[in-house]
This record gives sequence, C-alpha cells and structure tokens, in this order.
Amino acid sequence: MSVRILIGDADETSRRELGVLLQRPAGFIICAEAVDARQAVVLATGCKPDVAVIDLSLPMMGGVETTRQIRRTSRSTEVVVVSDGDDDDLIDEALRAGARAYLLKREGDLLIAKVVATLARRARSATAA
Repeated sequence: MSVRILIGDADETSRRELGVLLQRPAGFIICAEAVDARQAVVLATGCKPDVAVIDLSLPMMGGVETTRQIRRTSRSTEVVVVSDGDDDDLIDEALRAGARAYLLKREGDLLIAKVVATLARRARSATAA
C-alpha cells in the first residue's frame, strides 16, 4: 500500500526537492502540494495523506495553525514541520499544535525521509487499529 504525502511549502523549488526526495522510497506518493496554509488544509481533508510535510512559514496562517487544522480535520494524518530557521518558541508551538516532528530543511535528505517513513508507519498502524 502506498504512503500518501502532502507537501505544503510556498517555495516551488522546496516543494519540488521534497517531492523528489520523498518519492524515492518504494510506495511513497505525493498526493498533493499546497502553496499556502488554506490550500494545505483543504487538500489534507480531500486526499487524506498519511503524512503532511508543512513549512513553518507557510503563507496565510503559518505552519503552526496549519498543523492544528490538519490534525483537527484529518486526525490520522501525521504532521512534520520543516523550516529554514530554528526559533524555539515556534518549534514548541508547532509541537503543541500536533506536529510529531520538527526538522530543519538543511538537516539532510536522509533524515527527512527517515522521519516521514517512521511517521507514515505510525499513521498506518493507527488507521488499521
């Protein structure tokens, strides 16, 4: 069964790079890409991703509120928040909003793919239970 992933990032290059990275593992598919927070919430509700990778600085309402709304409307979706910076207050807020992980974009492809795979397995097992 395929692992469904939503990518929410305003930057087209970042979305494309994340998409290429996350499509490498067998069974990973990008079910949707969002350029702003509202679109991410709507797409998460529609495509029911296993994992949403959300940029903390997503336009319209930001990554924290996007995380909160995705977790409210699509409870089985795990959220990974990514960012270029490491603002401790925003990280804490994102985790309190329901994000399961926070990663710096520069931390490397292998780590991001590994975290998404781990959360996808968690989401699948929760759905199956």
